[in-house]
Amino acid sequence: MYKSVHVIINPASGIAEPVLTDLNNAFREAEVTWEALITKEAGDATRYTLESLEQGVDVIATYGGDGTVMEVANAMKGHKTPMAILPGGTANVLAKELGIPIDLPRALSLMLKEEHEIRKVDIGEVKDKCFLVRLSFGFLAAMEENAERESKSRLGTLAYAIAGLQAIRDPQVAKYFATVDGQEIETDGVAAFIANTGNVGIQGLSLIQDINVSDGLLDLIIIRQSDLGSLIQMAAASIAGDAPPPVMQHW
Repeated sequence: MYKSVHVIINPASGIAEPVLTDLNNAFREAEVTWEALITKEAGDATRYTLESLEQGVDVIATYGGDGTVMEVANAMKGHKTPMAILPGGTANVLAKELGIPIDLPRALSLMLKEEHEIRKVDIGEVKDKCFLVRLSFGFLAAMEENAERESKSRLGTLAYAIAGLQAIRDPQVAKYFATVDGQEIETDGVAAFIANTGNVGIQGLSLIQDINVSDGLLDLIIIRQSDLGSLIQMAAASIAGDAPPPVMQHW
């Protein structure tokens, strides 16, 4: 059982709701010493994580979205101290990939149970930063960029769908060059992503079933078209767990 926990909270993530009462109730019942660290700007989560590691706490928990989790992971990579994800963002993709309950009291209960599993996850690196979910190009990147903070707070994951519809109205075809395991690849597409997880923001639903956050591999997916028919094909394959349709290339 953990005796000390630092919870890094991003108050700008997700839909506004009180969290301190749930945290206090769970940790007090479990007789765990805890401290809340509130982020105010980019970089705070990484700084708090480094300070917490120096202090030797048993667990560093994050309450926020995937961006907050990524900031904390940047500082935690290579350390043996575990990270607990308490979902508080809009999509919470990594939490859903790992089967962590979205409900905060249930997520806290999972963290404080003695029989829980600690799982190692892969990290992708770009220059001096890491990513745990995916690195996006094309209309996928535009979709995430255009989902404004205000809309996400008000509409939740629907904000991404609206931004996605806006992004595919005039998709730009690009030529992608990549090297995968020594193989030179050249292909056209409207979007691409380097994925550590295939989860699409719905628990148990993956864009491609054999993408695994703990398999030691990154996956390259290029989407060749984004018309309505192609999107329906991709959605149907994802729901059925079938092989990706021809409109998707996967390495």
